[in-house]
Amino acid sequence: MKRYSEKELIKFSKEQVHFLNGLTDDKGIINDDVTDKMPCWIHINKMSDLSPTYFNKTALNNFNESLDNIKKEGLEFLYRIIHPETVKVVVPLKLNFIKTGDTANVLFFEQKIRYSLKDQYKNHLCFSAINHKLASTLTATFPVNFLEEFVKRRVFNNTNIFDRFYEGFITLTIREREILKYITEGKSNKKISEHLGISALTVKTHRRNILNKLGTNKITDLTRIAVYFNLVES
Repeated sequence: MKRYSEKELIKFSKEQVHFLNGLTDDKGIINDDVTDKMPCWIHINKMSDLSPTYFNKTALNNFNESLDNIKKEGLEFLYRIIHPETVKVVVPLKLNFIKTGDTANVLFFEQKIRYSLKDQYKNHLCFSAINHKLASTLTATFPVNFLEEFVKRRVFNNTNIFDRFYEGFITLTIREREILKYITEGKSNKKISEHLGISALTVKTHRRNILNKLGTNKITDLTRIAVYFNLVES
């Protein structure tokens, strides 16, 4: 049976979080049938103060709590389950990540978590993505020793967008991502230059760099990339 390297495990897990982030609407998770079958926790936290607004059934069963009670308890619930030393590290880490506003990247970090006051703290791996529609972060969390099993199951059936284009996409500058968005909307170099207040030659250079970094000049690929990484609405 294939053994995955740590790099592969992290990459695959980031892919799953990106895909899951696309299953949300303005009210939260669209398809509980998907999240509730997942072996890891899926949770949503407000970007403003990190208070929890959603947990899937896997998480609720682990904690033996209802979502209403967790939302009512708010941050106190998180302080109750997360080791105090972990809180000191993770809170600033997530807040700095949120400030970037970057929906293309996924924050990877570890936490010590306990399921009840009687339990010992255990190491968990977390993969968190920004979701502007919800003004929240969406996170997948699971025990350290479960990561490989999670990846082997490849919970989601998705396209190869992440595998093919992630490494190139994260090298795009903010300006290049902005121009990529306009390209997928069918705007010409002249229209883009007028909108951004830069020369058409500069836009042409950016366009060339974008295509080189992504390794494709197909508008269908560019559109799928822009949708997948939340530059445009699907």
